[in-house]
Amino acid sequence: MSPAARHRAALRAETIARLRAHFCAFPPEGATRVILFGSLARGDFDGASDADLLILGPNLPDSGVEAAAGRPVEILVWPAAKWAAALAAAHPLAGEIAREGVELWPVPP
Repeated sequence: MSPAARHRAALRAETIARLRAHFCAFPPEGATRVILFGSLARGDFDGASDADLLILGPNLPDSGVEAAAGRPVEILVWPAAKWAAALAAAHPLAGEIAREGVELWPVPP
């Protein structure tokens, strides 16, 4: 693995750890899950990439998420029923998130 790839992998792991810690300390009200998806989840991000999050619940999280991520954050808020329907309908974005997403909260065992 090249030094650049090692650095990117370490940055990805650090960002995931910070986001998990943030959501454990400040769980989103009424949410059942928080999933990181997109380039940061896949590991093919760059310095300009944002962190894409899916919140399964009714509300946006508190404003500290960008500080925890250390980069801009794009948040989708979907009710659990919409998530289930999107998966059942083979919605392309839902499929991508299901395949490549990283569960941030609750923290997987």
